[in-house]
Parts: sequence; structure tokens; C-alpha cells
Amino acid sequence: MRHFFARSWNRVRSSRLRTFYERLPPATKALYRQASHWPATAAWRRSPMGQAHAVRVLAPRRNQYSGRRAVIMGNGPSLRKTDWSKVRDEFTFGTNRIYLLKEEMGFSPSVYCCVNSLVLEQFHREMIDLPGLKLLDWRAGRRFVPPDSQTVFLPEAPSMRFHRDLLTGWTLGYTVTMAALQAAFYLGFQTVILIGVDHRFGTRGPAMREVRLEGEDRDHFAPDYFGYGVRWHLPNLAGSERFYEAARSAYVAEGRQILDATDGGALEVFPKMSLEEALHRSAPARDGHALQASAQPVQRAL
Repeated sequence: MRHFFARSWNRVRSSRLRTFYERLPPATKALYRQASHWPATAAWRRSPMGQAHAVRVLAPRRNQYSGRRAVIMGNGPSLRKTDWSKVRDEFTFGTNRIYLLKEEMGFSPSVYCCVNSLVLEQFHREMIDLPGLKLLDWRAGRRFVPPDSQTVFLPEAPSMRFHRDLLTGWTLGYTVTMAALQAAFYLGFQTVILIGVDHRFGTRGPAMREVRLEGEDRDHFAPDYFGYGVRWHLPNLAGSERFYEAARSAYVAEGRQILDATDGGALEVFPKMSLEEALHRSAPARDGHALQASAQPVQRAL
């Protein structure tokens, strides 16, 4: 029975059954989420590479970067317009196939996040040797990516809220950017700057439906990001906006901020400005010279 619930949750959120699910009373939906998430959460708590490993790796890093700023990099086409010299010395979070831009960026992200089951299934071999801390979805990630001292698997929590404590899991929120925002909060960053979060997709269809790409990928920074024949989930923009609003509230409640410096992005949840202005307005604990001197070692250490 427990495996039935675990499998059915993934089917519901990526199929026509989602319409029926959304019409259920809130209490019924909450009970269903609890039942469907319980098997993975229970397995995570028992496994040596689950909760125990997450505590060993992440507990010492809680609020480690209090007062600092970080940049979360999405995967939208606008990344092609980024002046990477302005980001190279910052603490960065990379998501999904951001490593395809490594040569152009000139650096690897300080922290890498991936939570989508199809991305993990199809591109896990590219993730194994990525440097730095890797935060992956427990349910799919452990099936494809071998464990090591810098790879942490986290379970999806059923509560559908912003999680301040990664050691209790995280909310996926229909977008890997939500996972990165929770990770940045846990690590203590005062200001988070978003780039490449275009929040705009030309491909149409039911939210979270699994489809197969039949041409060039025009929704990401490279035409072969999801190449011909690759399976991916159509976005749920309205759903992700609700979770972005929850993230904004969590940051504001702690006196922190999220700034949207995506060039031409369609997301309207966070204050929008240029990357130059966002870097100018954010206030690291140390002066600019000290930040630049310390940021690159941090990227190597994580």
C-alpha cells in the first residue's frame, strides 16, 4: 500500500488526475500528501545516506553565511546576456544543467541543486563529478547518483510550505529555484539575487505533463539543453508563483531579501532590477574587497 501511494503521487501531479486532485477539500489533499510522501521520508530517516548523512554535512553549515549575499542561477535564455565577470566572485547556486555554461561562466557553482526526476534520470552521469556541495531530491537522486561526502539527498516534505530547516526536508514548489531558495535561507544568506529565472515558456500544455521534445529547446539557455527526444515536465508557472510568494514572506519575516535581476524576466513576485543595481543594493557583512577575496575559496571549499 505504501508503494502505491508513493507512485500515485507522481502520477497525480503530472497527469490529468491533477485537475481532480485540485478540487479535493484541503484536508483531504493534506492527508493524501502525507500518505504519498511517508514512504520516502521514512526511508530517508532510516538510511545511513539519508537523514544521518544530511545532518553530518549540513548541520555545521546552518547560518554559516549570515549577512552575506548569494546568486541563484536559473536556466532561462536570458543567461546568455549575463556579464559573468560580475558573478564570478560571488557565492552561487546552480541548478539542473547549468554546468553546460561552465566554460562561458569561468567557474562552477558553489552549491548545485537538482530535484526533477526526469532531469536526474537522463543527465545524472553529468552530475557525478561536479565539484562542491550537491543537494538532490531523495526519491529520484539516490536511484541515479552515487553517494559521497559532498552529495546530500533531501526528501520532499508533504507540508507544501517554505522550509527554513533543510534537515526536515524541503518543498519542491514546481521549480528547482524554490529548492535553491530554501538552501540559501538555511545557509544564512541575507540577500539572494536571482538571474536566469525567466518564468516564461513557449512550450504549451497541461502543467507538469511529461512530454518529449521534438525540436530545438527555446525555453532554456541552450538549444540542446533539452535536446530532441528528451523527456521533461511542462512548467506550472501559477503554482511556482505561489511558492515564490511563500519564499518572499519567509525572507522578509527574517529581515532578508530576494532580488530579481533576471534580464527581461516575467516573474513579478520579487523586486526587479538590473544585476548591477542588485549587487549595489545588497549589503554583504564585509566590504567589497573582502568579499571578492573570500568568495572564490568558499566555492572550492563547499
